[in-house]
Amino acid sequence: MVAAGLSNRQIADRLFVSVRTVEGHIYRACMKLDVADRNGLAQAMGTTVR
Repeated sequence: MVAAGLSNRQIADRLFVSVRTVEGHIYRACMKLDVADRNGLAQAMGTTVR
């Protein structure tokens, strides 16, 4: 969903979780993959942010 360009709010709404939960998951994914932002996360997954 990050790679598709969805905002944290849009992701939270789709998954029925809080925005803070989404932020935490994105943050931890970035730390594990050693990337700095959503674009880096998308690239690590082999896609680009739209």
